[in-house]
Amino acid sequence: MRQQGGMTNYLMPFLIIICIGVIGVLLFSLWGAIMNDDVKKAAYMHMVSGSAEMKTWGTEDFFNISTDALIMQGDEIVTSADAKIIVEFFDGTIMRVDGNTDINFMEIDDKSEPPIVNLLLVNGKVWFNKLYRETGDTYISVKTGNLEIVSEKGSIFEVENGIDEIVRVFSGNASDVTVNVYDKEGAKSIENETIGVGQEAVFSDAVLEKYWQFQSPSVIMAINDEFKKVDWYVWNSTEDKTPTTFEKSVDGTQFVKVDPQVVVPTTTTDAQLGPDGKPLPTDGSAVVEPTADSEKPIADPTKPVTDKPATDPTKPVVALPTPTITAVSGVKMLDKDGYYVVAVNPAILTGGVSGNVASVVVNGFVLKKFKVGDTTWTYFANASYDLMKEGANTYEVHTVDADGNKSPSVTVKVMYKPVKVVEPAEKPAEPAVAPVTPETPADSPAENPAD
Repeated sequence: MRQQGGMTNYLMPFLIIICIGVIGVLLFSLWGAIMNDDVKKAAYMHMVSGSAEMKTWGTEDFFNISTDALIMQGDEIVTSADAKIIVEFFDGTIMRVDGNTDINFMEIDDKSEPPIVNLLLVNGKVWFNKLYRETGDTYISVKTGNLEIVSEKGSIFEVENGIDEIVRVFSGNASDVTVNVYDKEGAKSIENETIGVGQEAVFSDAVLEKYWQFQSPSVIMAINDEFKKVDWYVWNSTEDKTPTTFEKSVDGTQFVKVDPQVVVPTTTTDAQLGPDGKPLPTDGSAVVEPTADSEKPIADPTKPVTDKPATDPTKPVVALPTPTITAVSGVKMLDKDGYYVVAVNPAILTGGVSGNVASVVVNGFVLKKFKVGDTTWTYFANASYDLMKEGANTYEVHTVDADGNKSPSVTVKVMYKPVKVVEPAEKPAEPAVAPVTPETPADSPAENPAD
């Protein structure tokens, strides 16, 4: 017994040293993860108005937040009805969140190539700006109920998940934002759509049902002008032009608003000279009688210099010409009522375009086969897909340039008169008549079977 106790006493210091070493390594790793890796895999949230609730990764309960906060991978936030929130990700990508929005930050990975941000928009509205910090390389994925919206390049776009699932693209290149439509079970993608600049796609329950039946419905159209009047659009478009800038606090848990830089002229300008050509006093004691030139507004040097105007005044805006219609299924002449009369299905509308055309839109449908630089367009009005009905049909055609400007529309009227095939009436069956065998006279010789 004494020998066994001695052995234990001998080994105990070594065991204590090993345990201390293991604990030290674990604590060091945990500290490194907290101070470095996790902070990089983060988003910094600024509360412009309202409040929000947050649920952190690995927990089940939400808690209220009314100030700026750090959002980590796996966190979820739910905003109040009056909330406006600005989120800046680790790479500088800006996301703005509307009120009544529930969003889950499923994955934030700055070490992958390219960096990845995967979000689940349970409901509500989010607006992304990947042009402000030139973060186009970051892979953004936003999942809604039945869609996955993907942006792999620089773009400004918006996603909504409410009664309908909506995607709108405001800036970027022609194919920056794609939408994957999933089957009813959400297991696999069955269709994908590319949303161009100045376009929107509305996925209602009826539209999704058509996708699930593999009917490829037309969902892409120009952004509705009425949308540009709502407060959500006005706030975001204003922020895109002159973004609110924030810096992270020292501890990395808060935003600190940065006031815009005030630029004061360092040289005397014509606006600061009196009528005699001499500089005006800087104490404001001089009174200058207005002249024709001095009536022009004087720039206030105390006001911050904002970005250049949205439209470059030196660059004239060239209006797009109205597209033309050439023929409908080879028919070039109109009837007395102004209709192209056709009997075939589909009716093939063909026409021409000119100018800086990025896309051609027919009744809200963006022609997928039209490419930038094409001078002609073709549209198939297929009655089998409810794109044409028997009788009178009207098609409105306009073009859109790369900046989202629309051309005047041309209206095409088509009268569809399908040829009705008349099946020949079946002949009535002749009544069965029993064969009549002529009687052989008694004095007639019998026929010889051999003959």
